[in-house]
Amino acid sequence: MNALLASWARSEVLAFDCLFRADGTAREADIDGPEHLRLELGGPVDVAALAADPPWDAGSVEVIDEV
Repeated sequence: MNALLASWARSEVLAFDCLFRADGTAREADIDGPEHLRLELGGPVDVAALAADPPWDAGSVEVIDEV
């Protein structure tokens, strides 16, 4: 299980400005909003390094496997 899925299994989400994917990859994300939502993607992010290097904030989420 990758670091991202492990955090999701604990109902945690890493609090970084990134677009996280279930395959364990992520890209930097510049999000401007809420009035004029704009999402600009940057380079790849090492999710395992982010998760392994506290301190970082994690939010609690409810994981739902339906769309």
